Amino acid sequence: MKDKNKKAIYGVITLLVLIVLIIVVFRLNEKELNVPTGSNNVITTLMGANQSEIDEKIKTDLEKNQYSLNDAKIYLNPYDASPLSALIVFKTTASTAGKVVVKGKHGDDITMNFEKGTYHYVPVYALYIDYQNEVTIELDTGESKTFTIKTNKLDEVPKITKNLSLEKDLGEELYFVSSPFDMTSYAFDKYGEIRWLTGELYYHNIEFMPNGHMLIGTEEINSAGLASKIIEIDFLGRIYEEYNVEEGYLNSFLLKEDGNIIVASKKEGRETYSDYIVEIDKNTGKIIKNWDVYAIFDSIDPNYTAGLDAGYFYNSGIYLDSKNDDLLLTYWGGEFVLNLSYNEGTIKWLFSDPANFSPSFKGVLLEADEDFLYPKAMHSASLEGNSLRVFDNGYSTIKADEVTSHQKGLYSRAMKYSIDGKKIIQVGSIDENKTLFSYALGDYKKVDDGELILFGRELKNIDYNSENNISDYNNLVSRVIEYSNDQKVLDIELGNATLTVDKVSLREGSSFSFEPLKSHTSILPSPKEPITDGILKAINSSNYNELYKVGFSKNIIECNILFMRDDEAKLILVDGDKNGAVYTLKERGIKETRKIVTDLPSGKYQIFILENDKMYNIDSYLEIK
Repeated sequence: MKDKNKKAIYGVITLLVLIVLIIVVFRLNEKELNVPTGSNNVITTLMGANQSEIDEKIKTDLEKNQYSLNDAKIYLNPYDASPLSALIVFKTTASTAGKVVVKGKHGDDITMNFEKGTYHYVPVYALYIDYQNEVTIELDTGESKTFTIKTNKLDEVPKITKNLSLEKDLGEELYFVSSPFDMTSYAFDKYGEIRWLTGELYYHNIEFMPNGHMLIGTEEINSAGLASKIIEIDFLGRIYEEYNVEEGYLNSFLLKEDGNIIVASKKEGRETYSDYIVEIDKNTGKIIKNWDVYAIFDSIDPNYTAGLDAGYFYNSGIYLDSKNDDLLLTYWGGEFVLNLSYNEGTIKWLFSDPANFSPSFKGVLLEADEDFLYPKAMHSASLEGNSLRVFDNGYSTIKADEVTSHQKGLYSRAMKYSIDGKKIIQVGSIDENKTLFSYALGDYKKVDDGELILFGRELKNIDYNSENNISDYNNLVSRVIEYSNDQKVLDIELGNATLTVDKVSLREGSSFSFEPLKSHTSILPSPKEPITDGILKAINSSNYNELYKVGFSKNIIECNILFMRDDEAKLILVDGDKNGAVYTLKERGIKETRKIVTDLPSGKYQIFILENDKMYNIDSYLEIK
């Protein structure tokens, strides 16, 4: 009898444990974890199957619970992409605007404005790592509320060393740096504290937009190994637009004033890369203009281009002055700066050591005095009127001597030149006493009344007596240096290699909305034929064949069907109203099509394959949204 009682008790305990486990699992699946952080309504994680699901949770919750400012709900890192950002959600009776103030550790508060409304979704940026952040919302009505947001300790954050910072001479801006390698982008303040970083692998270039968003590169690459996607995100990491560049791009891209994007891409069928510059329409993602550097050089001297290897054209900067019709392209590989007419695509001038080019280029090369010291591999050239700025890496990519013992005495510098007609004159140099050598990477920008310089891949503590290859040298750091009125005001060392630096104020905030993600591709819609009566008749008598497999994502259909050389095949999409299109998969004697870009209207389409006059129903559908 006692054994039976014991079994009954054990059964009850087991049942209770299972119930608790079920509740825990259910809550984890909800992914909303409340934690005591000084505010009773902070959600530390909010995740869904996708971004739109997270959006819906946030909107539905506020509409249902009507949180006031006093009991506002706070989502820390709601999109799991920006751990030092949050979203404060509340409703006001009257429509009002306001500001959010993040309390600084050093009296350096960061203030961000937000727009007028009644349902408020207020982004908060520039929180400190592993810290009880004090954040105040102040409404235009005079009402205010202070919250405490505890952030988490983060692993593997870049090490930052402050060598110099004249804080009183610097503002509230953050310094945003991007990486060329598999490391995320981040921002730090004038005290050397990280205040923003992405939880995703976003790197390459960063361009800042008028709406407070940014364009940034992702880890997605194409078959050629080049970056192939650029996304528009806010500082929360919420994605608004994505641009798929089919042929890929190398590091640099530029945001035009009209919103279009210029990238250093690759021409299909050519080995070289970043020598085919394209402009992408902001609304469609299609290529609307191009400049072919390879073709321009080839027209000057075909023998010159015939000897170039695939990596010769290594773009390291794009700059546009549309007022003066200047499209400036910097090349670390090849060691030159090229100025093209944006409108005509013709060459204005070429800046490089004449020894790097054949005599055929003499008519386009800028001329200099005999004692002129030409820069070597270069980054981020910019042109204002006749004033040219460029970062000189000080290392020759053309000679390609990468043995460390041969690099002793080399140094990098930020250069200023004046261009007078076809002549170039050096007018300034910042070389940090010839002590910093960043053989690759770098950035150089004019900011306010000074200069912002990035030594992007400095070789630190290098043994110049060794015979190592500097490309394999792992002890890499970056140096961000700022001058104001010829006085050095900032010198920060970063514990990783970096590509670009930007000084950005967050005062105007970053606009936030639940606008659906839009995806664009540079591929033009594939040619198509209409659905004919003959096609419909063949469909009615089609046979099932489940061996055919077709993939579909973001209006791109991928077919990995193998055909014989003499086969011919078409792919048919047809909806319930017998509308659709016919796409060519395989022409006789020609290789098959791997990708089809469809521009059909939204709807659900059944897929058929017509192979050698036989129609097959593959029992599959695709839905275009």
